[in-house]
Amino acid sequence: MNNNMKKIQLFVIGLLLSSITFGQVINLQTGVSVSKLDWQAGILDENMFNRPLVRPTILVGLDYFDHTYFNLSSNMGIIQKGGKGEIKLVNELGVDKGTSTITEIFNYYTFNTAIEFKYPIQKKIFPFISIGARADVIFGNHSSFDFDKKNISVYDRDDFDKNRFNYGVNLGGGIKYHFSKLQIGLRSDYYFNFRNIADRPKKDDMGSLKIKDNTFTVNFVVGYKL
Repeated sequence: MNNNMKKIQLFVIGLLLSSITFGQVINLQTGVSVSKLDWQAGILDENMFNRPLVRPTILVGLDYFDHTYFNLSSNMGIIQKGGKGEIKLVNELGVDKGTSTITEIFNYYTFNTAIEFKYPIQKKIFPFISIGARADVIFGNHSSFDFDKKNISVYDRDDFDKNRFNYGVNLGGGIKYHFSKLQIGLRSDYYFNFRNIADRPKKDDMGSLKIKDNTFTVNFVVGYKL
């Protein structure tokens, strides 16, 4: 009985390893992220950084457990989130000197694992939708002004609390075309977060401030089947 159980366990392990090894597709994703920031102020109606910001993205990943109508996919890479806004310029006398565009950028390492549901067309074209879990780790942020290009972040003050770790869900879809071992495609993903990018606690002279992002990506995908 023990020998039979060992044989079954070895068979299952071998089957899993075989599925992973022979179903793997190494992927490279490159494209852009489009994002803007949503400020939720306690007392003031602030709309800074609510203009879309377009930044480059890059991810590498692996598709595995490949079946006719679904597969798993894990990816990691770098994504930039943020937004643009305008601030009014005045001189020392309070005279209006126009406006300046300010850009706020947050840099993240991003990791995700998703299940892709696909429908094969003539065994070469695969439209798909996907849903999966995601974790982001911030590694820097900065602001730039169009009049001097200084890298001074408005979020580096003591009254802000950037969340170093963020997590959420990716909702995506796209299409892939298979050329034997080579695959190419196009995909788009919406990054839904469970946490804010940053928070400012309520103080005596100002209300609280919660900063969220709205981000989606559009990426070109190249894959190679092992």
